[in-house]
Amino acid sequence: MLRKSIISAIIFIASVGAVNAADVKVGIVDMQEIGRKLPQLQNINKKVVDQFNERREQLEQLVKKSEEIQEKVKRDAMTLTNQQKLQYRRELQALKAEYELKEGFFNEDIQAANNIEQAKVMQKINDAISKVAKDEKFDLVLRKNSAHFFKESFDVTEKVIKILSNPAG
Repeated sequence: MLRKSIISAIIFIASVGAVNAADVKVGIVDMQEIGRKLPQLQNINKKVVDQFNERREQLEQLVKKSEEIQEKVKRDAMTLTNQQKLQYRRELQALKAEYELKEGFFNEDIQAANNIEQAKVMQKINDAISKVAKDEKFDLVLRKNSAHFFKESFDVTEKVIKILSNPAG
């Protein structure tokens, strides 16, 4: 990724040909700083957890039911017949299988929802970077981790954060 960004920057600068390098306006954006300061990124996990709250409660109910059966078997062990013990063991195995299946689907769905929400936020970040680049007439905007050195005046991170923090977008 870093190599691609540097190569792209070199190709871009080389492609301007006769244009003086001083005429190229470059901006730098710190994606990590945006991640730390952007409220939308910080709220993704809570939004997804809230979205799947009902399914999480269903999983908790399966665990509770399993624990109740285990407690009953332990409490009544002396009076249960072998047939009853076998029936409870099978019921516990079925609950465990159901739990594992539902938990797997639950985790996959949460991950997919997280990815979708992160993609939406990343699109907003990219749109904000493009807006800053267009408004300020930048020829090139690089990620901070792609540049070995840059003047602080090249950093447009706070401008991007300001656009993203504005509810109007």
